[in-house]
Amino acid sequence: MELYQSIRDAVNKEGHSIRATAKEFKVHRRDVRQALACAIP
Repeated sequence: MELYQSIRDAVNKEGHSIRATAKEFKVHRRDVRQALACAIP
């Protein structure tokens, strides 16, 4: 999923926080954590 990859890039490469990433992509913080937890959605 492209969304999961974008979330991982925002957190890992750009250094955004989970909260800021959730706000940017308009998803729940739980979804950001799930995207970070799994390598492939």
